Amino acid sequence: MKRYLITICLAVGMVLPAAAQFTPIRIGENAKKVILNKYDTNYAFHDGLLAVKNDETGLWGFIDEQGNKVIDYQWDYKSFGYPQFGGGACLVCKSGRDMWGRTETWYVINKQGRAIKLNARIIDSAPFNKDGYALIVKTVNDRYSKCTYIDRQGREVFPALVRTMLTVGAQSPKEVRPFSNGLAAFYDMEKRRYGFFDKAGKIIVRPST
Repeated sequence: MKRYLITICLAVGMVLPAAAQFTPIRIGENAKKVILNKYDTNYAFHDGLLAVKNDETGLWGFIDEQGNKVIDYQWDYKSFGYPQFGGGACLVCKSGRDMWGRTETWYVINKQGRAIKLNARIIDSAPFNKDGYALIVKTVNDRYSKCTYIDRQGREVFPALVRTMLTVGAQSPKEVRPFSNGLAAFYDMEKRRYGFFDKAGKIIVRPST
């Protein structure tokens, strides 16, 4: 039985990136179950990097296409899905607690792991696209939130596309579409339709009603 487990681990380890190799844990001679993998990933590279979660700490790091760990396991991610790079940037966060409970402080990191702190209280996000733009939903007050674009420096951009909405029941932001022929699609959460804007942030085609 021991030889069988070792053979499986070695075979799988040869085809997986170094950060995601199987690592069995000894739990006694009469064990009926072992933990084969302490890492979580969707095996989808974005902008040349793969997000990998260390299940022992619950924190995310990133490896490159050669299996080298390039960003250590130190980040949380509280939006839907997996963190991912686009345009050389990625949204991540660090969790903490205050007198009202759990808090998240969000950051934009680059592919070398350097971080820019975002001062907004972010409750949802969509990852950066290949042009280096992401969407965040930040609280304005107890009732309302704003959905706005940011660039890879964490600066808010395209003010014509900012939308204010009730926080309760708000939709998650849609995937940030890349520019093509000078235009990019955007999703209007109120009308539930797409429109188009240019690189200056001017709305060229408004969502139909």
